[in-house]
Amino acid sequence: RSAILLLERGGARFVASRGISAPYRKAAEGHFPWDFDDPAPEPIYVADVDQEQALVPLRSVLKMEQIGSLAFIPLVYRARLVGKFMLYFDRPHAFAPEQVVLATLVADLVAFALERDRLYAVLQETDRRKDTFLATLAHELRNPLAPVTTALALMGEHLDDPDCLRKNHAIVERSI
Repeated sequence: RSAILLLERGGARFVASRGISAPYRKAAEGHFPWDFDDPAPEPIYVADVDQEQALVPLRSVLKMEQIGSLAFIPLVYRARLVGKFMLYFDRPHAFAPEQVVLATLVADLVAFALERDRLYAVLQETDRRKDTFLATLAHELRNPLAPVTTALALMGEHLDDPDCLRKNHAIVERSI
């Protein structure tokens, strides 16, 4: 079984899980074993949850969920801790070196994908703001350009009328 928990302003929350119950997610949601600003947290592998003192506050929910061993692998992207990838086993389990390498690789890929999605959302927001700015700019430019266009057309039609030229010249100057 596995899950992904992400850091957010208010703490940490589950964003994905497989084989984990809602009561477990609710009980473990705020549990985070590293400092939020730790740039290089170490993975935590617990071969037997009954023997791990740090998990005593969660022991009842771990038993209810039938979790015998677990792993917490930090999700780090460019020295920024973004969450944790968790693995759960039904019974006590010694983590083989290959499992550690694979879990670390999965965590690195998850962190990369999360950062890519975050940057894509930032890019979309930036693009939306640009579009809003350009629409506002176009609207604001249309207001002074309409009288300029009209005044120039009238001036072109009345080249021999000095009063018309002066009046429309003043309109163009004000609009500019």
